[in-house]
Amino acid sequence: MKAAIYCRVSTDEQAEHGTSLTTQEERCRAHVEAQSWTLVEVFVDAGESGAKGSRPALDRLMSGCRRGEIEVVVVTKLDRFGRSVRHLANALGDLEEMGVRFVPLDEPFDTSTPMGKGMLAMSGVFAEIEHATIRERMTTGGVQSSGMGTGAGAMSRSGSALLQRGRVSASSSMRRRRTRSGSPRR
Repeated sequence: MKAAIYCRVSTDEQAEHGTSLTTQEERCRAHVEAQSWTLVEVFVDAGESGAKGSRPALDRLMSGCRRGEIEVVVVTKLDRFGRSVRHLANALGDLEEMGVRFVPLDEPFDTSTPMGKGMLAMSGVFAEIEHATIRERMTTGGVQSSGMGTGAGAMSRSGSALLQRGRVSASSSMRRRRTRSGSPRR
């Protein structure tokens, strides 16, 4: 069987500094080898949101499937393939029509059965909910941080600079912040 691997991370930082892409590829390669399939190509979208229906590597993967060059697509998790229910339904429906098997390693559902298809669809719903929750947290955290004049979880610029130069300890810096904010000084 001619197999393709698809790997994805959402941010450029994950692509540059994370081990996720390497880990995804290694796990998928091991599965392809264990099945004695022929690996045709590894498709990687680094720094691409799973909510987008069109991504460079994913588009090339789907084109290869349409041309009959790929018989099975292997991913570590469904949410690596997509985080939008609409996109997942369309893409997985296209793969099914082309006779291409879809194998998410962490969700081993038999998609040839009604129950397996239903479980895969439910996993897609949860992937989309998780994506929306992450976006909401990032947006809320960014708005709160910008209102305080700091980055997410960071100190004020002047406090950070003093700490870096060793002029003030972290505990005294925090005491000053509590005092300024109206909390009683201890």
